[in-house]
Amino acid sequence: MSSPLEPSPRLRDSYRALPRTAWVLFAGTFVLRLASFVFPFLALYLTRQGLSVTEAGLAITGYGVGAVLAQLTGGLLTDRIGRRNAIAVSMITSAALVLLLLQARSLPAVLAIVIVYSFFAELHRPASGALIADLVPSDQHEAAYAAIRVSSNLGVTFGPPIGGLLLLLRPART
Repeated sequence: MSSPLEPSPRLRDSYRALPRTAWVLFAGTFVLRLASFVFPFLALYLTRQGLSVTEAGLAITGYGVGAVLAQLTGGLLTDRIGRRNAIAVSMITSAALVLLLLQARSLPAVLAIVIVYSFFAELHRPASGALIADLVPSDQHEAAYAAIRVSSNLGVTFGPPIGGLLLLLRPART
């Protein structure tokens, strides 16, 4: 902590001082959140698959259920299998579950997959926070936690427009 007479470090200098491994974590968080475009389009997809608007809304609500469960149990799981393993399990499993979601046709199947997906998609959060605490010196924690939030927010911000662009660019069905 700097004294009142010393100038505080500039934000850019704080970010530059972070270890390279932390930047890998920030990039992974950005990519994971970039894929968030799936959920704004999920309601459209589900209603086109024959579910009612209410059923599609219920399925999307399942995301919140899985996310809460991940926050409640993610720290315990992270401590048991390790931070990096928890992040790897989170990213690999959530990617596979999105693909599995494309095959689900009934409301119970969709709801179950969305809840499990969101659990694994959000599992990285407790593990990432713990990994930052391990990787980054304590005097840089503030900058590191800010950087991971910024990377997450940028991914969520740019994900839906990219998803819309992909939707516009897809080949027309005949």
